[in-house]
Amino acid sequence: MACLVALMTTLVWAAAAGSGFQLISLQAKTYTSSSSFPAASPELVINHKTNQLSLNTAGNVHITLLAGPKSNMMSFRVDELTNPEIRIAKGSRLTLNIVNVDDDMQHDFSITTPPPPYPAEAAAGAIVTPKLLPYKGRRYSGAVLILQAAAVGTAYYICSVPGHAHAGMYGKITILP
Repeated sequence: MACLVALMTTLVWAAAAGSGFQLISLQAKTYTSSSSFPAASPELVINHKTNQLSLNTAGNVHITLLAGPKSNMMSFRVDELTNPEIRIAKGSRLTLNIVNVDDDMQHDFSITTPPPPYPAEAAAGAIVTPKLLPYKGRRYSGAVLILQAAAVGTAYYICSVPGHAHAGMYGKITILP
């Protein structure tokens, strides 16, 4: 059994390595109020003109992405940005808090390497959250991903629920040297 777990862990890490990330942790999370959503790292630079979040030196980065906001249900939202490009330095530890704020659709969050455009049946990457249930009865469904930016390059984050990435629910992650 221990050998099987070690083999599965190695395969997941090897698959995730193609995206430039090493998966440290994936946890399910629920929130009872939007006021309890975690705050973004204060050192993150938010650029509204270029639709980017960035931290150019290696460090710990915390970002909360809202999946399915009412203003555009087929998007991820961070602060006032829709599907922003996330730019971080190699060696950074990235904590992503993904929260489904949509009240009638499930969403997920996946990191993949193929760029857009995406077909109606976009495949999830090696790093993917479980399906996040719609907001119901004061309960937000979420997940916390902790990743290590292990290699310089570009990856993409998508919602792999059929039709969602195709409809524009995706963004770019750039790992800088």
